[in-house]
Amino acid sequence: MAINLTKIFDEIQIRNNAIDSNTSSSEQLRLNSITNRMNSMGGVLTYRSTGHLPSTADSGHIGSIAYVASDNVFGDSSGAFYMATFRDSNWVKIPSLQDSDEAAIPEPEGGGGAEPSVRQASNYGFIGGGTMPSIAPAWDYIQKFSLTADANATDVGNLIDRISQSHGASSATHGYMMGGFIGHGPNAPSVTNAIQKFSHTVDGDATDVADLLSTIRSGGGGYSPTHGYQFGGDPGPTNQIQKFEFATDGNSTDVANLTAPTRYNSGIAISSTHIYNMGGYPGTTPTGDYVETIEKFPFSADGDATDAGDLSAGVAYHSGNQSTTHGYRAGGNGAVPAPGSRNEIEKFEFATDGNAADVGDLTLARYSLGNGVSSTTHGYTMGGYGGGYSNIIDKYSFVSGGNAVDVGDTLAGMNGYGSSQN
Repeated sequence: MAINLTKIFDEIQIRNNAIDSNTSSSEQLRLNSITNRMNSMGGVLTYRSTGHLPSTADSGHIGSIAYVASDNVFGDSSGAFYMATFRDSNWVKIPSLQDSDEAAIPEPEGGGGAEPSVRQASNYGFIGGGTMPSIAPAWDYIQKFSLTADANATDVGNLIDRISQSHGASSATHGYMMGGFIGHGPNAPSVTNAIQKFSHTVDGDATDVADLLSTIRSGGGGYSPTHGYQFGGDPGPTNQIQKFEFATDGNSTDVANLTAPTRYNSGIAISSTHIYNMGGYPGTTPTGDYVETIEKFPFSADGDATDAGDLSAGVAYHSGNQSTTHGYRAGGNGAVPAPGSRNEIEKFEFATDGNAADVGDLTLARYSLGNGVSSTTHGYTMGGYGGGYSNIIDKYSFVSGGNAVDVGDTLAGMNGYGSSQN
């Protein structure tokens, strides 16, 4: 069921207009905060359980509005809106004056009950495959690390093959790895078209559930609440955007195009409405001519990508993250101002198309990072190559900005992995 923001906003406006001397100061603060937040964020966060609401210890959440669905499996909500307030530093239920059916609109036909988005995760980050020279040219480990306590990654399962350069996606319940290069074992060397998935809640191995349109590696992977997306990559490079549905294991379909063919564009960011592809390396320009374009495409309706801004310089092999309001690019390889590994963390705003700005540095300049992982408060970048293969798990704050800190280790020095989160 989709949320009718207009009706919610209208109800809040009615309450604002009814403020008088009998209205408590705390209620006035709540109503003003709700109005301001809805005006600025343009959306409502959706969760399956009140237990999944992010911590209000982070003041950046104050004023946020969340909807906890009535069909959740935890039985702790009959369907209600909550707001993060200064009062008691907690999520406060917003009583509704409207019938629940009146406060919502049906999902488009064929929607099938969308899972909530996991653009900001609350539990674990997952790493799938990757190149690990100290162990083998490529390996099949599925690793996970905590987003609530700084710690090393642990081995929790295996992919179907020893794969690197794959593309990750996340549903509310599973991680997906798409394509990749098989660099070790009986099927090496080869490029695969397999879409494989593994559980985010029960440790175990991945299974092959579907196919991409062709064998592909070194592209980008993203997701909406209902679909996984793969775009760009080699052989090619290609400008193809393809997607597959989470609800029914099935093959991907061609749905749109990037603004230009690109590869090594693993760093992406996801807003509430669009997937952003950043940088990359085209096959039609001279060596070292990396792409600086930030482009975006919608997931509410299939459509081609459009140019939304520029990175500070052309870069590829980088990591991507997202807060509720901004996209981030971390690390990578570029030619400006000098060739080699990069350590910058830069961000750009979702609400208005524009260029990225430098806001901090990784602990180590490195590239071939694969997808990033995003919690409700921090971006995570794992492994990479910078004069050697790194095992560092870096994290940096979305709220305060600044440099990253080393908070853990992967199983071994590695790069070229896919990732997911829950």
